[in-house]
Amino acid sequence: MSQPINNQNPNLYQPRWQAPAGYAPPAYGAAGYAPVQQAVPEQEDEGKGKRRVAAAFVGGALALTLAMGGVLAYLTDTESVTNNLSLDTNLSIALTEPNWDPEAAKAMTPTMEIAKDPTITNDGTVDEYVFAKVQMPVFTGSVVGEDGKATAVTNMDLYAFTVGEGWTQIGEPTVADGVRTYTYQYSKTLAAGEAATPVFDKLITANLTSDVGITDNQVIIDAFSIQKQGFDTPAAAWAAYNAQQTAAATDTNGA
Repeated sequence: MSQPINNQNPNLYQPRWQAPAGYAPPAYGAAGYAPVQQAVPEQEDEGKGKRRVAAAFVGGALALTLAMGGVLAYLTDTESVTNNLSLDTNLSIALTEPNWDPEAAKAMTPTMEIAKDPTITNDGTVDEYVFAKVQMPVFTGSVVGEDGKATAVTNMDLYAFTVGEGWTQIGEPTVADGVRTYTYQYSKTLAAGEAATPVFDKLITANLTSDVGITDNQVIIDAFSIQKQGFDTPAAAWAAYNAQQTAAATDTNGA
């Protein structure tokens, strides 16, 4: 760019470039002449341009959607609780006879009484129902009745006993192989440390009139217990106990 012209003072006009003396511009087409060419932008197809605009719009919308998905936030919460549990499986009973004297049981004679008091105690920690089975030897022969007369008997208990308070008989007794078996249930629940009343407290030998062929014999007491939880009555508990024992025996035999 040259300096502005001062018409009032021509001597102040100082162009930036002056041709030296004898300079002549090269003729058009001469060597060293290279005209400046300006590129003309190519005319773009109108449909192609619209398609590019649409593609750009779709791409931008997709990018916006992805960006929004990446920054969405939701309210969340979580809770956890851990409980320590323990099982009480200490279901246990003890069967004792505090007044039993083995020596006194030797050489028993008719009408003789002997102390025998089977007692069931809950020596565990689980509340329970208790049951007892009494196996009594039987004989066939004759006995002297209260009227003093001899009476023939068949499968009569060798020893008589009276069931203790709180005990009731379950079903009818059964007789097999010279033994009559009674089953009893105790009406109350035994808590830890509690004892039931004795199933009975003594045995009385039958008033035999003659030798019935029995010398050594046994009276067997079996005690059972089942948890109170889950049962409203001793009878319901006993039914469940028997069902469980039957199922266990079936599994054993099946194996």
